Amino acid sequence: MAGHLDDSGQVLLTSAIIFALIIVVIALMLNNIIYATNVAYVGFMDGSKYEDLSIRQMTANEAAGAFQKYNGMDVIRSQYMNDYLKALNYLTNSKGKYIDLTDTYYTEPHLGLVTTQTQWNLVIVNKDSMVNYTLQTGSPDPSAPCPPSLLPDPEVSFEDAVYNITEGGAVTVTVNLSQVYDQAVVVNYATSPATATASVDYVHIAAGLVSFNPGEVSKTITITTLQDANYEAGFESFTVDFTGYTNAVAGSIVSATINIIDDDPAATPTPAPENYAMTVTITAVRATASPKKDVTITATVENTGLLPLTNIQFTLVSPTGKTVVTPFTSIATLNPGASGSMTCVIRTQNQNDLVNVLVKATANEIPAGVSSQQLTGI
Repeated sequence: MAGHLDDSGQVLLTSAIIFALIIVVIALMLNNIIYATNVAYVGFMDGSKYEDLSIRQMTANEAAGAFQKYNGMDVIRSQYMNDYLKALNYLTNSKGKYIDLTDTYYTEPHLGLVTTQTQWNLVIVNKDSMVNYTLQTGSPDPSAPCPPSLLPDPEVSFEDAVYNITEGGAVTVTVNLSQVYDQAVVVNYATSPATATASVDYVHIAAGLVSFNPGEVSKTITITTLQDANYEAGFESFTVDFTGYTNAVAGSIVSATINIIDDDPAATPTPAPENYAMTVTITAVRATASPKKDVTITATVENTGLLPLTNIQFTLVSPTGKTVVTPFTSIATLNPGASGSMTCVIRTQNQNDLVNVLVKATANEIPAGVSSQQLTGI
């Protein structure tokens, strides 16, 4: 009877050992599944270049998920986050980062959270710096203020100090933050006239806003210039200036100059009238009666100056070698705005003889003279 009882005890002991081994195997399998899940999840961070804020956001998501799924199960929640930390370090160690994560569990409202919650202390150690974040998981109190950032306020700067735009176009001005920030940033700006006139040469902005969501580092402002038909030599300019900052400070370039390049053609200046000036025009007509060898040349001179011209002489420059039947005579005086004409008759060899006619007029006041246009093929 005793031997039978000993056999039963051995069976029970063996069954208990096998059951314990099965529990251990299942636990290890679950641990590996959680670990593999976190490795796959953190693997998406390749696109973020493993920046500190991306790690912070990823860890906050994991902590929130663990709180919701394992609330009240402290051991399992801690194991889950330990597996996450193991997976995170596995990926980030090769990037020169070491991550540490510790938790404090509260059973009373804490830091604006109205239900039981966990506070996580996240430390990111880089090659040349260390960042410490505090994360809370729980049900938030809507009236509680947002916890302050542990990062220094970023600097806000225009990307360039000068921008050029053709009149009538829209200029795009870039605004940059000096670093990634975990709070929303708001920058106020306004335009100011310089040589350009507000609402005439460009659309004036009295109170503009540039808003950066957490993680954003670059935004643009678009300002429209106005077209006109007036010629302005060179360019006209105005400025766009930062006027206020929320969660940020002034950077290196807080005022940008906008140059409006004029695209209107310059007006052609009207030359000032001269004291002594004249123009000469000619006509040439061949005789209609046989043998049609004579050609009558009429030269007309106009006084386009401000003062009278005297002793106006005409010279037949071309043709040469022809018989002059009747030479030009002179004009004694020609007042401003007046015109006068003289004629000359030449004789060609035959009625089909082609000639080139050119006449030059001189006056006492214009000794160099003025030539007429040339007529060909009379």
